[in-house]
Amino acid sequence: MERILSLSVDERRFFRALIIPIIRNMLSTELSGATADFNTVTFHRGEVPPSDLLRRLRQDAIAVLYEYDATASSETERRELIALLSAAMTVRSSGRAPNPELAAIVYANATEIIAYFTAQMDRWPFELRQKIEHDPLWKYRHHGTAPPPELTNLEAEEARGRLIQSILAFRSKVNIDSSFTTYKLLVGFQSVFPPAWNDRKLDHAAEDCYRKAEIEKLILTMDMDNADDWLATIRRCAATQSEDLATFPNFAHFLERLANSKPEIMLFYLRQLDSRLANFLTPMICRLSQTQIWPTVQELITSWIASHRFLADIAWAWGNVVALDLDTFEAIVEDAVDTRGDRALRSCIRSISWRDDANDAPRLKALLLKLIAYFAEQGDATWIRAWFSRHDRARLGIERARAIADTRVSGVLSRDRSQYRVAVARYRGRATRGSHRVFWASAPAFALARPGY
Repeated sequence: MERILSLSVDERRFFRALIIPIIRNMLSTELSGATADFNTVTFHRGEVPPSDLLRRLRQDAIAVLYEYDATASSETERRELIALLSAAMTVRSSGRAPNPELAAIVYANATEIIAYFTAQMDRWPFELRQKIEHDPLWKYRHHGTAPPPELTNLEAEEARGRLIQSILAFRSKVNIDSSFTTYKLLVGFQSVFPPAWNDRKLDHAAEDCYRKAEIEKLILTMDMDNADDWLATIRRCAATQSEDLATFPNFAHFLERLANSKPEIMLFYLRQLDSRLANFLTPMICRLSQTQIWPTVQELITSWIASHRFLADIAWAWGNVVALDLDTFEAIVEDAVDTRGDRALRSCIRSISWRDDANDAPRLKALLLKLIAYFAEQGDATWIRAWFSRHDRARLGIERARAIADTRVSGVLSRDRSQYRVAVARYRGRATRGSHRVFWASAPAFALARPGY
């Protein structure tokens, strides 16, 4: 540690990749090792012995992490640092009560770290605040009550008391920001809400009920006078970068309920739609189809298609919003083919797999053949993932899909067989990406072997 501290700030920044693993080991409260003889290997694990040297070592290591946080160039770097600081607040004791002297050291470090979180909170994005808030809650639950007297001492109890006070100060600071409390209500799955601090047994179902009730309260406060302010909030929520499916269900529910309760506000937002918010077009318009403003919404969608805007998002919505007619969908396909909008065309294939109504089967089959032919021209087999986005991928394995493609398609297709053969032949000759060429070549046959096609 002395060698690290002897480096300049720039040098420590340069050697960050080497220093971080060293600090990670310094902040661990656990030692492990192994001994061996000719026929036995024994693994050993235990606590780090508490000492004044350990106290100073941990304080210096934590100070270096603060320094790195101040100069972090990306959210990825900052998240790594936050994870290290969170780990520094934990006593690993292998299921036993920790040594009181070691616990006192870790409690003191945790108090300092949470105070640092409280002071720096305003400069961190909502996503990071949401992640950080989860750790103090668990510290509060685990250390909020005093352990039995025989498992602690005066120093540890005083340090634990200061830790709890620091956590409560953090909670007050976080929840005073109404923008953040609204954000975490609408977005994310690690959100911490007031009932969680008092109820250890609060489960996901109870938390979901709380969020739904609070969302209803938010919608009641919305009107055209504050619609612009709320649009900024909605855009901030939509800007969240996440591929986790648990991130946005409550945000989608909020948009659906808003469209159902106050359609004029939702229409106002649709007229100001941007590319990021368009990802949530389905929940924004699905309830509007049941209101008097639906004709206006249809005109707006038509204008978007004419100007080549939001094609992929409209195509995706068509698979879920029954009120969108087939003429609209055909216009999307035509425009997307003309503009070579591959993302929109994949969304079209996915939506056909959802809207496979028997009455529309002939027209949808023609559109599907056209889409397959387009991707065959590109030598692109990724469209098949969109087709299997429904239940077929889980229900049918590759071998079963091949069997259906090879043995049943001739009996299912009684018309337009020549078009099918042309599409498959072109696909066999051009779809060469990846290691599943045989399956992809058979895929169009299976795609057309669905009921009604």
